[in-house]
Amino acid sequence: MLPVHIVTQKLSAFQFAGSCGCDAQGLSGGLFLGWFPDVHLVPLLVSSNFVFCKYSKNVNEISHVLFLYGAPHVSDRGRVWEEISVILADYPRVVLVGDFNQVEFLDDKMGGSTHIPQRNQFMQWRLDHELQSIPFSGPSFTWTNGHHDNFVSFERLDKAYASSSWLLDFPDAGVTHQPILFSDHAAIILRYEPSSGSVTRPYRVDSWCLQAKEVVAHIILLWQQHCLGSLMFSLSSKLSALRRFLLSWCVSHRRAWGINWRELTTAVSAASYSVMPGISASLFISSRDEHVSRAQATFMYWKQRSKVRWDVMGDSPSKLFFLSVQARKRRNRITGLCNDSNQWVDSPPALRSLILDYYSDLYQTHGPASTSLDFDWDQLQLPHLLPDQI
Repeated sequence: MLPVHIVTQKLSAFQFAGSCGCDAQGLSGGLFLGWFPDVHLVPLLVSSNFVFCKYSKNVNEISHVLFLYGAPHVSDRGRVWEEISVILADYPRVVLVGDFNQVEFLDDKMGGSTHIPQRNQFMQWRLDHELQSIPFSGPSFTWTNGHHDNFVSFERLDKAYASSSWLLDFPDAGVTHQPILFSDHAAIILRYEPSSGSVTRPYRVDSWCLQAKEVVAHIILLWQQHCLGSLMFSLSSKLSALRRFLLSWCVSHRRAWGINWRELTTAVSAASYSVMPGISASLFISSRDEHVSRAQATFMYWKQRSKVRWDVMGDSPSKLFFLSVQARKRRNRITGLCNDSNQWVDSPPALRSLILDYYSDLYQTHGPASTSLDFDWDQLQLPHLLPDQI
């Protein structure tokens, strides 16, 4: 359990616009909340069990969100619900999301004892404050004790509730459950609007391949080859051949090694859908551990091709960066330009004329052409246009 200031230092590469949290108490608890510059979030109250914030999408749309870590001990849960009740009385337009540490329905639990402490009290508390459950998609459970025997247990502890006024403003809100991978909990994603779906991108050459001796040897051999033509033509030819080789090598070895993040999450998610009481629950834990061990064995691979590293360090273009640039490009408009007389032109015909005159003058020769050449280009026998082809 790391203190908040240590977590802030370790995550400094993300360049959060702000962060807050509360240190762990013993072996449980601990909260950390970080947000990016495009998220207008203002923490109003920070406690050991929740962080209450004001969220503003724009000046006219202001709502509140409460990030929760429910009390792990049954005796402390009533106190947490009472503290939240005080907030709900003053801020009726709010959404609660996080680890509630409380099972509400019998269908939200599989394995273990059928006795669920504080279940009825929590349901009554939720009804008293008219909190509605936000629908979820994905695996049914978000926590497991990780046992490999008949004592394995699954529960849905991570969820989101919202007030009626909040749901009126965001009727399409939903929660997505990720598979349980490296922790006993699954990550959940709260979406204010329906997801537009994932878009596949073309495969790119990754830097991890440059560590392979086979690739280094091929690069050295390719660079020693002699190409006929100018230096620029030789460089372009070598780079093109190198790109084709690296792309083919990366794709073939990526498939041979079985390293595929999407395949990992898809396999674990598919297995979690079929979890049933009995032997299948224990088999899911074994299957998950096998997939995770395989991913951990290739940790260096994931570290080098991390999308977060691309975005933060600028090592390589990412889909997020490309889409943001394309969206910004579509919004760009030239509404006015200043001419040589220091006068602003804003009408479309005048703008077209000004731009045309600028580039016509830019590509026009104003001085006598130089006849002295440092290199006899005729020796290269480059193709050229005949007078009747011009």
